[in-house]
Amino acid sequence: MQITETKEILKQVALIDNRKVSQEVIEAWHRVIGAIPFDIGKEALKLAQQDASIKYLEPRHIMGWSREAAFRLDRDKPKQLENYVKVEQPICRAHGRKILACDPCCGEMGKQKNMTAAQLVVWAKQNIYA
Repeated sequence: MQITETKEILKQVALIDNRKVSQEVIEAWHRVIGAIPFDIGKEALKLAQQDASIKYLEPRHIMGWSREAAFRLDRDKPKQLENYVKVEQPICRAHGRKILACDPCCGEMGKQKNMTAAQLVVWAKQNIYA
């Protein structure tokens, strides 16, 4: 986190409890919480402010809530599929339907329990796909 971001966090703290924020206070807080990313710091601040057991917010409270904040931010982030390639469903030769909509062909593939996924694809290309 940059010192300007620490200043922003302290500004949010001061809005709640009317504390005096000087350059020395900002630097002292930055020495404690400066190692965490700003987005985690903002989330940790929110969690610490919601904690009923905290009467007067200190930098250690931000640090204490930073792990939970990181977890929540990661959990709420939309999952992105890496290296996703869209592939159209193959059509079966016998029935002219998309393979997942063709029950007889899916049944035939289901009988091939002894094959690995790669072997099943090769078999299906030879025996089922158009």
